[in-house]
Amino acid sequence: MGFNGFISMLQCRDQIMKKPVFTGKTLYLVLGFLCVALAALGVALPLLPTTPFLLLAAACFARSSERWYNWLLGNATFGPMILRWQTQRCIDPAIKRIALGSIALFGGVSLWLIESTAVRLAGIGLLLLGAFVVVRLPTCPPDLFARDANKPSKE
Repeated sequence: MGFNGFISMLQCRDQIMKKPVFTGKTLYLVLGFLCVALAALGVALPLLPTTPFLLLAAACFARSSERWYNWLLGNATFGPMILRWQTQRCIDPAIKRIALGSIALFGGVSLWLIESTAVRLAGIGLLLLGAFVVVRLPTCPPDLFARDANKPSKE
């Protein structure tokens, strides 16, 4: 390989190196799917919260893919909760009760099954932290649900 071949090889390498491996949209899309997966795990595991991961997934999909954002908002179970958070910045009181009940029930069972005192204390700390976060989230006023129920459907 002569000098011109070497220069050509360097130019080719420079062009390849300029192309980003992940664009911003791709990174947000991957993060969105990761958050959805963590939220799905959080349904069964008491130490993983579902709601914050779904809210993060919605934010990531809003920046990366209209299709997946609409898919998440169209979900019958989680869509209304996400929309309410985005528009009102509050959580339905029933969702809070379910979250706190799940933390208490599944966390309590988990703590009961753990034999190590150190791990049990760490688990108690994490459960209390999770409960603290849920309690600190703003609760939607009851009249908000009455207004939502009185709105005519768009069918």
